[in-house]
Amino acid sequence: MSDQAVLHAPVPSANGRSRVAHLTGIRKTYFKPDGEVLVHALDGIDMSIAAGEYLAVMGASGSGKSTLMNILGCLDQPTGGSYLLDGHDVAAMDDDELSRIRREKIGFVFQAFNLISELSAVENVEVPLFYQGVPRHERYERAMKQVEQVGLGDRATHRPSELSGGEQQRVAIARALVNDPAVIMADEPTGNLDSKTGAAILELLSGLHDSGMTIIVVTHDDRIADRCQRIVRLTDGRIESDTVNRPRR
Repeated sequence: MSDQAVLHAPVPSANGRSRVAHLTGIRKTYFKPDGEVLVHALDGIDMSIAAGEYLAVMGASGSGKSTLMNILGCLDQPTGGSYLLDGHDVAAMDDDELSRIRREKIGFVFQAFNLISELSAVENVEVPLFYQGVPRHERYERAMKQVEQVGLGDRATHRPSELSGGEQQRVAIARALVNDPAVIMADEPTGNLDSKTGAAILELLSGLHDSGMTIIVVTHDDRIADRCQRIVRLTDGRIESDTVNRPRR
């Protein structure tokens, strides 16, 4: 680990809860091959996310929301600024350290589900534990617990092609939870689902939040944002607004 990639004490938030994520002056610039600036995707983002918060990140295409998600999810590094995730100085980490922190601290839920077609539902949920070197028997027990939590205990041995879209997204959520992450990051989690199935997935996410999970949702859909406690809107790589919301169920 680099000298700077150290563990800091959790930073208290204004409401007394610890801050799971704390960003200061985050910038992300993309360059052309000749070194000329192509775009300033993020331009000085200051933001804190408290433990147990349910946050929506919104913005038009090109606003920087996907770039912000990639940085929050440790899929990319900022060009400048500071990012603490659960007390870890992420901005100072190399690729191997970023990979480790993703496995240990973040659960991802994607629009396209990203399940492995050859594996059953429970085997898909086991995958993150496999990469952590968890013994096979423990992997199965932990994975089944999450599969049952999302209501698919009777579908555990089915492959993705034998599951509906909503069931596949439930498997993806179970996979995101199996490592007991600090944060769940959901990118348009209902984008490939019909309205009824999407509503059921949102109810599941709301239930996870009620149990204390920190959830960050990147979306363009106001119906999803309406369920969140807080809505951050981006414009041209900057925070246009950061508002408290009364969630609707």
